[in-house]
Amino acid sequence: MKCISVFLFIMCFLQTDAQISFPFATSYKHAAAKEPAYSPEGWRAGINLLSLGEPQTAFSLTAEYRFRNNISVWTELSYIFNDAYISNNWSSLRGFRCIIQPRYFCTPSRQFFIAPELRVKNFNYNTTANFINTANPDTLNNFPTRVRHHTIGGAIVVGRQFQIHEHFMMELSGGIGIRKRKVMYKEPKDYFVEIPETRFGLSPKYPQSLSLPYFPVGVRFVWSFD
Repeated sequence: MKCISVFLFIMCFLQTDAQISFPFATSYKHAAAKEPAYSPEGWRAGINLLSLGEPQTAFSLTAEYRFRNNISVWTELSYIFNDAYISNNWSSLRGFRCIIQPRYFCTPSRQFFIAPELRVKNFNYNTTANFINTANPDTLNNFPTRVRHHTIGGAIVVGRQFQIHEHFMMELSGGIGIRKRKVMYKEPKDYFVEIPETRFGLSPKYPQSLSLPYFPVGVRFVWSFD
């Protein structure tokens, strides 16, 4: 529900920006001349506050370079350090996430952008699981193990930047995509992990391979070095 609300909020601002741009549709040169003072070429850096409230809590920093007023390359790097699912039997969780977006700013104000997104996420943790030896047969119940999650995904993202100060901006973004998750267990020799029943919510149990849609949402604060 939060993803949908933020996305609709962005689209409302897009509609406002689009209405402003219509009078310039017959005069592209006039529109191009009205470039905002806060959208120059150069570097920008920011922080994503929503990552601190994600299931795998992360501290996220962003960097962006604008080649022109309407084209930039943006990236976000995250350090994953905590599991917010308190009902999980996970400990020592550590990992990273990397997101890359080539952005196109497609309105005369150069505030609204659309971008394809590629993201890679890796994290690992200690837990327990059941392992089966089919040759014996034998089962190790609640055996300590190390688990690694690897996720890769792609999405289409829209967003808008709002000037707060001459160099300071807030950015809202939302989108839709699909990602593939692979879960790898450190298994004892000659044993295979017993795959738990798949479920989600406050106590997720992931299968070893799973593809699902995802809805990237961001609330970021950005500083422009111009």
